[in-house]
Amino acid sequence: MILHRQHPLIIVEGTDNSGKTTVAKELASQSHGVYINSKHRPPPSVTYLLEYQEILGQISRFTSVVTDRHPAISESVYGPIIRGSCSLRTEREVNFCLEEAAAIVYCCPPADLVLASLPEREQMAGVAENILALREAYDQFFASERWPVYRYDYTTRSAEELYECIVADVAYTRGG
Repeated sequence: MILHRQHPLIIVEGTDNSGKTTVAKELASQSHGVYINSKHRPPPSVTYLLEYQEILGQISRFTSVVTDRHPAISESVYGPIIRGSCSLRTEREVNFCLEEAAAIVYCCPPADLVLASLPEREQMAGVAENILALREAYDQFFASERWPVYRYDYTTRSAEELYECIVADVAYTRGG
């Protein structure tokens, strides 16, 4: 993990209706940082990802940043299942975008809770019928230990407990 940023970048990911927005807003509040909702974007190009990273870098010079999704992760998971292809050409492009994250939070409450909440909200085309495949794709994406991933289930741990764990780990990694 590389921590060049002055303030931590926390990325919150997971399927639709997994609690991402709620926990991302709570983490931003806990860290006195900025909440960025980066969903509902077109498939990202490499240029878009570089610009997005530059913006995150500029903001994190002044405050912590918590993103509700990251286009590199979301495209890697959703693209192949929803559109049949991923707009990112290489794993290197994804790794570059995520290497400076202090933490990646993978929201993964019990699948039955996610399924039960799907009818309550409008979904992007293809999501509801593919929600279990998307969850499996997230599980596979985060199976490696390339990044500092915190599996988060809101039924077993509070956002405050999650934040305390992240802060302790970041302080330890930075030697603080």
